[in-house]
Amino acid sequence: MAGAAGLVLAALSGADAFVGVTRARAPTAALRVHPNDALARANAADQAFLAAPADERVRAASEQAARASLRGSLLNPVAVRLAALGLERGGSDAKLLGALDAGQRLTRHDAATQLLLIEANVAQGNVSGALTGYDHVLRRKPEMGETLFPILATAARDRSVLPDLRRLLGVGAPWVGYFIDWAISNDRDLGTLLPAITAAPTTATGLSEGRRQNLVKQLAALRDYPAAAAAYRRFDQAPDQGGRADFARPSRFAPFDWEVQNGPGIDGAIDAKAGLFHFTLLGDGSGLLLRRLIAVRPGPHRLDLAGTMVGPAAALVAGRVTCAQTGAQLGTLGLRPNSPAGVARIVDVPRGCAFVWLALEGKTTPEDAVEGRLSRFRLTPATGGARSTDSSDQDPR
Repeated sequence: MAGAAGLVLAALSGADAFVGVTRARAPTAALRVHPNDALARANAADQAFLAAPADERVRAASEQAARASLRGSLLNPVAVRLAALGLERGGSDAKLLGALDAGQRLTRHDAATQLLLIEANVAQGNVSGALTGYDHVLRRKPEMGETLFPILATAARDRSVLPDLRRLLGVGAPWVGYFIDWAISNDRDLGTLLPAITAAPTTATGLSEGRRQNLVKQLAALRDYPAAAAAYRRFDQAPDQGGRADFARPSRFAPFDWEVQNGPGIDGAIDAKAGLFHFTLLGDGSGLLLRRLIAVRPGPHRLDLAGTMVGPAAALVAGRVTCAQTGAQLGTLGLRPNSPAGVARIVDVPRGCAFVWLALEGKTTPEDAVEGRLSRFRLTPATGGARSTDSSDQDPR
């Protein structure tokens, strides 16, 4: 008798375990074992509803099943959500919001309830409540980010939503960093998100150092130079927009800090301690060595290039100034082996050119090698007595 009872208990325990596992994933199978299981009945009704949400007969049947399920168990958030569908059709937004909030209090893991809460809060004009719903969903279903992040980005551009969104991002929820990553990679109007993004804490899960660097770089790549400059000024505690410090500081926020370009036959490195840029050109090496983006005002500027080179006379490095907005080349300054250590010239920055690229390019011939170092490469507003001292203004191409 005891053995038989043990077998019965084991069978019942196995059946309960089966139902516990399948009532959410395969509720129909769970109902074959326990036809009256309230949670499995609610999940089966939910699957039917999600398969045909616009079918009124399916919606009615799902609501009926949900109410029957609630009679079996009140701790049933899926059934609460389905039962609330009737309130939605009846146009009672306040009652719908109350019913959904009751379901949420049972568990915040039901993403569908959270999404309906978001929609209901939006209908009620409750911005804070809607954003709280986004937070709950994204904390528990990170994969929903691809769907919800574009909506959050649109909301960030709404002045009536921005204050609440900034407060939410400032908390530093685990999903905030992923939202920033998504925005950097996907939003073509990234600059308009800065007021929201900059509210995030400077932590690994928020606006980390790497994300700040990527944000500045991507804004420049999108040619939103004013927004890139604004982000640079905000993130860098000691900005150097005019190039006056030359190479005395490490590059953190390219391209407003120096951006070293290494390629075939070209190599370069900044020695911030010595305040020098070292470079080599090997075997027909040719291309961009170094560049940075700087903000300027219209008018005359002095372009300075100072350094030394060792190599064949045909080798050349040249500093160029190019208007970032138009692509127009404003001036070039060349430096050759055994040439004067410093050269300079006056460059006129026209109106409509608020940012310029300062770039260093190099070129050598096959089977030759060049080594060199720069101590100065800058563009600064010209004084009244400034004049050109360059005698090697040549195009390295």
